[in-house]
Amino acid sequence: MWVAGLTLSLSLAVFIVGLPVILASAIAFRWTAELDRLNAVLVRGRRIRGTYRDHRGERFFVRLRTTLGDPQTWRDLLWLVLHSVIGFTFGVVAVSLIASVLGILILPAWYWAIPDGVQFGLWTVDGLWEAFATAALAIPLCLATAGRVRAMALGEAGLASAFLG
Repeated sequence: MWVAGLTLSLSLAVFIVGLPVILASAIAFRWTAELDRLNAVLVRGRRIRGTYRDHRGERFFVRLRTTLGDPQTWRDLLWLVLHSVIGFTFGVVAVSLIASVLGILILPAWYWAIPDGVQFGLWTVDGLWEAFATAALAIPLCLATAGRVRAMALGEAGLASAFLG
């Protein structure tokens, strides 16, 4: 959202048609930030409220100046930039951890497909009983993964509270 909005706003700002695009981008940033505020409620349990200046009922250029001068609009944009990087990173880590735990859990079903066995650092799984014994590690790893994912969600919600509140 922020890449498209910022790119269109900056590239069209020199033309008169770019001014409504800037205003529309600020509105889109606000809507997207509001979705992130709602997502943070799921983790934190309490609502985050943004404080925007009143832009309604004014002429276009006054509304544009008020919107661009609103600190919450800039905090929304900064949040969207940070969230796109940090959120993507946390998402990749979460999916990787969950996929790894699931792979270990179903190890007895696929260990035989690896010619030299499955390497686990200190040992190699190349037999059915070793695969079942290693699959039992999925239980504590599942708990550790749930803790890590929860910690990342709390960190992301804390950042959302700092920027969007």
